[in-house]
Amino acid sequence: MNRTVKAAALLLAALLMLLSFACTGVEKPAADPGAAFSRILSEVTFAAPLEDNSEYAEFMFGELPEGTQIKMHAAGGQYVDTAILFTAPSEADLPAVRAAAEAYLASVKEEFRLYHPEEVPKLDDAVIYTAGSSLILVVTEDVETVNSILY
Repeated sequence: MNRTVKAAALLLAALLMLLSFACTGVEKPAADPGAAFSRILSEVTFAAPLEDNSEYAEFMFGELPEGTQIKMHAAGGQYVDTAILFTAPSEADLPAVRAAAEAYLASVKEEFRLYHPEEVPKLDDAVIYTAGSSLILVVTEDVETVNSILY
């Protein structure tokens, strides 16, 4: 009888443990923004090769918090495909960075709506990912690969 009680208790404990894992799930840890950005540049399919336009990014995003670093790669020409990594001085600066990224998307959308409307859906599906004091913005048709890297 004692063995039966112990076996039942062990079975119940194992069942409760399984149920607790099923209810809470196991979250994937947040992607390291720098490593994720490198993977995006090498693994994601873009409509055309991306060029490093980081040296011009400061002029395109003048309203960012002082000290924000930008790595910007864009296809240019008739394509909106873009990958941008913003690294703000602190997490407190992230709302301003996000506002600048969203303003950029709206501006590009208006421009492309006139000249290359077939590119606008990519802007509508743009991925914005934040982790710590970083924000990654990616515009591509290959959103599935971007999400698999980030989430």
